[in-house]
Amino acid sequence: MYDAIVIGAGPAGAACAISLGKEGKKVLLIEKHLLPRYKACGGGLSQKSYSILKENLNIKLEQVLENGIDEVDFIYKYKNNVHLAFDYITIKMCMRQKLDYLLVQEAQKYGIHLKTAEKVVDLDQDKGHIIVKTDKSQYNGKYLVGADGAHSIVASKFFNINKKRAMAVEGEINITPDLKVDKNRMELHYGIIPHGYGWIFPKEKVLSIGIGSFSPSLKGLNKYYYKFKKEIGLGGHQELILKAHPIPLIKEKNPVLHTGHVLLTGDAAGLVDPLCGEGIYYALQTGIWAANAIINNNLQEYSAMIQKRILPELRQADILARLIYNALPVINRLVNSDPLIAENLLAVVYGKGTYKDLFRYLINKYSIFRQALS
Repeated sequence: MYDAIVIGAGPAGAACAISLGKEGKKVLLIEKHLLPRYKACGGGLSQKSYSILKENLNIKLEQVLENGIDEVDFIYKYKNNVHLAFDYITIKMCMRQKLDYLLVQEAQKYGIHLKTAEKVVDLDQDKGHIIVKTDKSQYNGKYLVGADGAHSIVASKFFNINKKRAMAVEGEINITPDLKVDKNRMELHYGIIPHGYGWIFPKEKVLSIGIGSFSPSLKGLNKYYYKFKKEIGLGGHQELILKAHPIPLIKEKNPVLHTGHVLLTGDAAGLVDPLCGEGIYYALQTGIWAANAIINNNLQEYSAMIQKRILPELRQADILARLIYNALPVINRLVNSDPLIAENLLAVVYGKGTYKDLFRYLINKYSIFRQALS
């Protein structure tokens, strides 16, 4: 009998397993893919994610960190550019497969049991314990943690959470000698896809380029991707890998993310920023909180922490996202006249402020935001 079974070995699952392992708990971590595995992700670590990894989990990140980003171009319809350079922000870049594998290896140092290339096919609760059936075996545990991403079997089996599913597609392109790449600068492109944006994130050896939309009704995402790729001058460069991935967004105001002996974390719970799609921070944080709730035998505290510390920010981000994406021409003019808007937004995503603070600044300064909320 395991003290806890964690399904999914991404940042949420690994953070939970590490935290439980440090307390001497007997933990089983199940991952459906063989590790390391490719993960479609921009790979930018905000300061708040970096702090959790270094300070809470004591991860030695030097071996997986690549370049650092301290310049950002906000580009509207391929031509209107607002350039920002920072002396207090450095977004640390990494390849997600390397980061995720490092976290799993760290968890194994604490004696957790790891099962890879093993798919969970059924789940049940019986007399105070959890039964997990996979395509290879069956396991019993006192607690179950769902860290199994947007297509979570844990969420579908035990929860009925209202989530909106957005989509993104990302490719990795080799940085060849003919490409003039500033590895300290990333590009964010707006006005090129409804309710979304495109990005260019440089790494040491590859460019991560992608496009995503927060509109669940959008069709033809690949068409937008290839047009974006052509417009930024990369149409003749073949991807090393190209992959679409869902972006789950929770819609409920105060969801309960525990039931019985089960907890739901990260993307599986839809805890993703609805303005920019960032989810690593929420995955790491909820993974740790889930472990603490198990250690304290108090699952109610887990849902309470999310309702108090995460959901108010996500609600503010959602309101701001709808305002921005529905009025991009106006927002573009405002950003051009006041680049501090873009700087403050990036600072929030980075972890140097809150959406509440950003909203207060925008409402006090611009009538369009006051009118939208009235």
